[in-house]
Amino acid sequence: MKKTLLTLNLLVALFAQSQITLRQTNFAQIGDTIYYGYDTTTVSSSLGTTNGANKVWDYSNAARNNTSMATFVSPNESPIPTPPNISHVFIDGGLDDVSFLSVNATGVETIVTNPAAAFLGGEPFIGLKSISFPCTYLTRVRDTVANKLVLPGSTFGVGNLFDSIRISYTLRLDNLVDGWGTLKTPIGDYNSLRIKSSLNTSFKFEGKNNSLPIWVSVPTSSLPFPLPQNQLEVSYIWLSETGKYFLAEATMVTDTPTSQAEFRYQIPKPFASGLINVAQNTVRLKTYPNPASEELMIDLANLKTQALVIDLYDITGKLVQHHAVENNSGNNTITLPVSSVNNGLYTLHISGDKLNAYTKVVISR
Repeated sequence: MKKTLLTLNLLVALFAQSQITLRQTNFAQIGDTIYYGYDTTTVSSSLGTTNGANKVWDYSNAARNNTSMATFVSPNESPIPTPPNISHVFIDGGLDDVSFLSVNATGVETIVTNPAAAFLGGEPFIGLKSISFPCTYLTRVRDTVANKLVLPGSTFGVGNLFDSIRISYTLRLDNLVDGWGTLKTPIGDYNSLRIKSSLNTSFKFEGKNNSLPIWVSVPTSSLPFPLPQNQLEVSYIWLSETGKYFLAEATMVTDTPTSQAEFRYQIPKPFASGLINVAQNTVRLKTYPNPASEELMIDLANLKTQALVIDLYDITGKLVQHHAVENNSGNNTITLPVSSVNNGLYTLHISGDKLNAYTKVVISR
């Protein structure tokens, strides 16, 4: 009896420490800025397989020689066109790394680019449920998106073999809170939940003659164009009630879940000693007139940098204009000619040393 009571007491003590529960109120809000430190050394890591209760993940020796800044903006402030029905746009260091999130009281849906839209058509974005609120130890979220398209065999140059071609692709996301315990980073120790996130992308190419009711697998090497390859992406994400997004993330080498490609972790602002290469500062641009017809004036009063790169993108993300300004000292405004640009909504992006500025502009005449 005493042994049973002791076991029960140990179990109670063990799981009493695990009660980290994340809800919508713990998630990042619009306007939040998060700073990260990076270690981009590829290593074989046993930490990638350590799961369970009351664990210690020791990354305290991770490199501290880089930083990156990420911000959350609302969809109507996004520097690039956004999919419908989202609440957060996550700009992770620059316009080349933007994520879309839909957040409500029951969870988070991650909106990703449709990997087959370029050659199959269809919706350009796909929504995958990634976090369920309340989120705690052993919470699991799975989501699958599948799509098929049937086209004539002649479309792919194999009409002599097949009357019809069917291309299928499937995205499978499995997020399991597989552990809790102490995460040690170069900045400090944190009581954390850990999610093992697995995203499996698979493609299948089949052919069929209309006289026979069966589909036959076709080697992708026979296609006149490259088909995206099947792959498994694994990452480990640590969450805390004060992290505002993910506290840390270990990205594993594709298809090698025990080899770590990158580790990054939240850091305080101002930066801790030893952190260098501060990422670009994201600011809002001031332009006038807006709408513009012949010329667009760009206010440079808050852009303290010498060299500038000015890019104008249309709503599809296509680069319409590109300008390089080698010496910006003493200029308060830049005049951008837009008389040859078609009417529409555009994104104006200016980059420079530690600078990442953007705004939306309308061309109308």
